[in-house]
Amino acid sequence: MGSTSTVEWTHLVLCKGDSLFVSEKAAKTKEARSVPIFPNLREWLLTCPDRTGPIIPDVNNSLTLKERCSAACKYRFDVSRKKAGFARETWPKDVLRHCYGSYLLALTHNSAQLATLMGNSEDVIRSHYRRHVSSDAATAFFSIIPPGA
Repeated sequence: MGSTSTVEWTHLVLCKGDSLFVSEKAAKTKEARSVPIFPNLREWLLTCPDRTGPIIPDVNNSLTLKERCSAACKYRFDVSRKKAGFARETWPKDVLRHCYGSYLLALTHNSAQLATLMGNSEDVIRSHYRRHVSSDAATAFFSIIPPGA
């Protein structure tokens, strides 16, 4: 996603089944594509009450898209982890991305597919995402859903 443009909800389409369509306006490579998603991501996306306008609004028009995303994700992550009872104040950079990569690799054992999904090389996948993660833990990770879903 480009840092100078605002990604709108209309640039993303939650498809029936297990994919999310990303228009060329929201894609980093400027090429539209379908991205496979897990059912729990679908449930989290459906919790967004008003899927119109910018995905992450910048009320002051002073931040780049990357800065808005980073701030919004950090805020939401902090609120969620505190509600879940995780008191740790500092977390590794990109902890959710690394969890996604490690847990998906534990489920699929397919570093080529993961490299494509994450926009990395297989070397990066092997050096960053091969963790001692059980398939049970991976299944549990991809089963986290919003309350009431």
